[in-house]
Amino acid sequence: MNRLLAIFCLAALLSACGGRDIPVIEMETKPSIKENMINANRYMSKAEDTQIDELVRRNGWNAVKLDNGVRVWEYVSGKGEKLTYETRVRLRYTLSAISSSVIYKDVKKEITVGKSEVVPGLDTGLLELCRGSKAKIIVPAYAGYGVAGDGDKVPQNATLIFDVEIN
Repeated sequence: MNRLLAIFCLAALLSACGGRDIPVIEMETKPSIKENMINANRYMSKAEDTQIDELVRRNGWNAVKLDNGVRVWEYVSGKGEKLTYETRVRLRYTLSAISSSVIYKDVKKEITVGKSEVVPGLDTGLLELCRGSKAKIIVPAYAGYGVAGDGDKVPQNATLIFDVEIN
C-alpha cells in the first residue's frame, strides 16, 4: 500500500510539470570580492603615489622614483663606496609619516643591506646611495609596514619618510 502511494505521488509530481520549460531568469553578473579588492588596492596605490609626488614637488626635492614606487632624494652626496647587497652599514635616521608627524627620532641601527633587517622600501632605497650619504627615502605603505603598521607607533597604511645618514 505504501509503495502504491509513493508511486502515485511521484507520478502526480512528474505530470504536474506537464513538460513545460522552466523559465530561466538571467541575473546580472557582479564583480567578485577578489576583483573589488584588486580595484580598491589599485585606487589606493594610485592615490598614495599622487600624494607622494605632490610632497616631492611641494618641497622641491629632486627625488628619483624607483620601480617599486620608493623615492630617493640624496641631499648630501656620499663620498664612500656605493652600497650593494650585503654591505654592512650603520644608519642614523628619523622616521616620519607623510603628514610630517615624527614617529621615531634619531634611531641608530647597524644592518646588512638587502637582508630584510628593515622594511623593503628602505632596503631598496639604500641601494641607491653611498657611505656618507644623507637622503630622504619615501616609502609607500605597501613597501613599508603595510596595512597593519608596526604594532607600536607606525600607523596603518602609513607612507613613510626616512631621513637617513649612512656611515
